[in-house]
Amino acid sequence: MDAVHFELSSSSVPVFLLGDLNSPETEAAYRTIADHMHDLRSTATATYGHYNTFTGFDGVDLKRIDHIFGNVGEGWKGGLYAVEENHFEDGKWLSDHRLVIADVTVGKGLKPK
Repeated sequence: MDAVHFELSSSSVPVFLLGDLNSPETEAAYRTIADHMHDLRSTATATYGHYNTFTGFDGVDLKRIDHIFGNVGEGWKGGLYAVEENHFEDGKWLSDHRLVIADVTVGKGLKPK
């Protein structure tokens, strides 16, 4: 992660980074990105669902390691942030990670916070 150079604040369009980072908020990979981008959970106007995103296939809330980030510049504003179910009534597992969703409004002059 040290080799990554962040020039996102000068971008003229919104930039988003999302995925399974295998890094909770307390670890270096998350901190490196969060030092240069907004965690959309923190810019959300409302949150829904779970906090932790990784459960394994036994349903235990283990960690929040899946994230959505947006650049620090203008051009977007966070809305709803949700972490959905990954295990359903029929006993089927969708994944060992929960789905993370963010509703974002994109437009000139909008600010993430």
